[in-house]
Amino acid sequence: MAAINQPTTALVFGAGFSAAVNPEIPTANELGNRAYRQVKEAGGSAASRRKFSLDYPFELAHSLLAEKQPHLSELQNRQNAVQLAELTTSIATVLERAQELAFEKQPPSWLYELLSVLNQWHSTIVSLNQDLVVETAVESHFLTPTSPRPLLPNATRLEVFAAGGSMEKIDATDLLWHVPPLAGGTYQQPRNLAKSMRLLKLHGSV
Repeated sequence: MAAINQPTTALVFGAGFSAAVNPEIPTANELGNRAYRQVKEAGGSAASRRKFSLDYPFELAHSLLAEKQPHLSELQNRQNAVQLAELTTSIATVLERAQELAFEKQPPSWLYELLSVLNQWHSTIVSLNQDLVVETAVESHFLTPTSPRPLLPNATRLEVFAAGGSMEKIDATDLLWHVPPLAGGTYQQPRNLAKSMRLLKLHGSV
């Protein structure tokens, strides 16, 4: 961490980050193996010929299902679409269960130390993961804004301090800026965001 330059800090988190927090959280290939196994046990149509590995990565197989293949018939492409839908549901289930198991025990201290530093530096985190490890860690740890949260929309700094501002703890909304939105069309009262780190999730969330 000492080698990170404070003013322009940006980090990219892949599956290895989440697995380092707790081995219950699978890396990409293991996630694929678990997802396919769950679909198979549930009697779904998704079928994997061999286990995913460095030579046969899950991301490749997943991408082939997600896009229409010109060498396949319309029926085969539609069957792939069904398998993709089954896997998408299974991936979410596998990740959610893994997260529950991971946070049943106290996460490693370095996780909170890292997030505290990134909060102070207003860093940007680019995450390739769909899990909620960062969000869950932030909400289970008391991180405060680096300056009072505005109580009024578009308030000036003077108005913030005149109104007292708010130093209530940071939550996932402050990191995500409502992107991606909460699942299921959940309504959330708009409010001013605390000044903190920014979390960009390129593949969305479970």
